[in-house]
Amino acid sequence: MKKYVVVAMIFLAIILATYEINAEENAIRNAKIEITGIDFGRFTEKYMEINIHLNIINNESREIKIEGKFHVFILNVSVGDAKMKASVESHSSQQLIIPLRLYYDKVAEGIVNSIKSGNFNLTLKGKITGKVFFGLLTYSQNIEATWQ
Repeated sequence: MKKYVVVAMIFLAIILATYEINAEENAIRNAKIEITGIDFGRFTEKYMEINIHLNIINNESREIKIEGKFHVFILNVSVGDAKMKASVESHSSQQLIIPLRLYYDKVAEGIVNSIKSGNFNLTLKGKITGKVFFGLLTYSQNIEATWQ
């Protein structure tokens, strides 16, 4: 009889763990990342700063804690990398600003002129990663967001 109780408890623990992992992965998978705007920081002789405004939306019933690493493209040309880290409560959203520094010697003149005139598109391509099951496991999701 004790064996059955132990087996039943182990089986129940496995079911609960599987449910928890699946719910947390779904919350990360269903998170939406939108570029809501762009503004300019400093312009110097060597570089310009662009602030990328992100909105992370979590419509699920679980809090998500995510980190992201992105390649940034302007006019479909890679111009740099960016990182972010966020914790978004269930059924809420969080606004983030990601700074990006563009060095003129690394970016073509046509792209710089397009940026200064405001006539360009910006795309983030990368991966978000979140910890699930009490931080013991990692779940990753590819993402892409574009602003025009």
